[in-house]
Amino acid sequence: MSWSRRHKLTLVLGVALWLCGAALTPGEMRAAKRKEPIRARTAIALLAYLGGAVFTLAGLPRRPPYELPSR
Repeated sequence: MSWSRRHKLTLVLGVALWLCGAALTPGEMRAAKRKEPIRARTAIALLAYLGGAVFTLAGLPRRPPYELPSR
């Protein structure tokens, strides 16, 4: 099965967004422990996770890489 360039770029973008969300999470956890109000950084972290999920799933192949056995 051949992946198109668009699928590869979409998958890379999704992983990059997940990593950005993961990098922002420790700061958000510290802010939550201090009971600070929700700020723009929280929204950015949530959007990074959401975008990461959407782009990662969109970048995965649509069909299995092999034919399933028939009975």
